[in-house]
Amino acid sequence: MDMSTQIAAAIEEQSMLAAEVNKNGVVICAIADGSSQAAGANAAVSEDLKIRAKARQEAVSQFSL
Repeated sequence: MDMSTQIAAAIEEQSMLAAEVNKNGVVICAIADGSSQAAGANAAVSEDLKIRAKARQEAVSQFSL
């Protein structure tokens, strides 16, 4: 009887651990997805700034000192 109780307790602990690992995996996936989206947004912003800087440089180059 004691052996069955210990086995049941161990199975319950493993089940709880597996659920915790699964939950952490979901959180890690969400963080990675958010980071990926942020990187994409940053790339778009960087490209926009590059275009604007080039346009300003061209506008300023028309003036001579």
